[in-house]
Amino acid sequence: AKDMVNNIDIASSGKKIAVSTINGESGKVLSSIRIYDFNSADPVFKIDLGQDTVYDIQNANRGFFVTTHNKVRFVRWSKPVSSEFDFDGEISHIRHSSSGFMAVYNKTNDKSNNSVVLFSNSGKKTSGFDIKTTAADIRYSRGRVYVVGNNEVTVFDKRGEILKNGNCVFGTVKLAVVGSNAVCAVTDKKIDKCLIEKG
Repeated sequence: AKDMVNNIDIASSGKKIAVSTINGESGKVLSSIRIYDFNSADPVFKIDLGQDTVYDIQNANRGFFVTTHNKVRFVRWSKPVSSEFDFDGEISHIRHSSSGFMAVYNKTNDKSNNSVVLFSNSGKKTSGFDIKTTAADIRYSRGRVYVVGNNEVTVFDKRGEILKNGNCVFGTVKLAVVGSNAVCAVTDKKIDKCLIEKG
């Protein structure tokens, strides 16, 4: 490779790989995405992104999601076609689960003003809503969005309606969803299981 590889992901079939790269040219950083079959060193598909650096690639069976600072792209593994979704803000969280893909963007310089955008695993945007809190962590599981901020966990449905909320351990920095109304809250010293009973 002449370019520096910064992200990779492998198709569920195990037969293809997606690679994002960065290269410096004339004082600019240029990015691209390539799809390779494992039996060839030549890409079967390439997308030039200009100066739009790839933050993350996530496989989603039929295709993969590519996240940059203000865009989400979905690229199909077979007969590759790319669809783009633009957002006003900067990426703060990216999550993938069996429910689909979630991208969370903040308005510039305001971490308490978040836009949550949900996608199906086939790359279709299914919904979007705003959350007005600083999110220490956010998860997408079983069609629900779990947000921890200000020592409280709030559970939203796909439309952004609050289903439940409850207190959480002080200093929680990460969540792991362990049930419809239960999370494990991770601090820098311990892990606690919290039941979200209100609502």
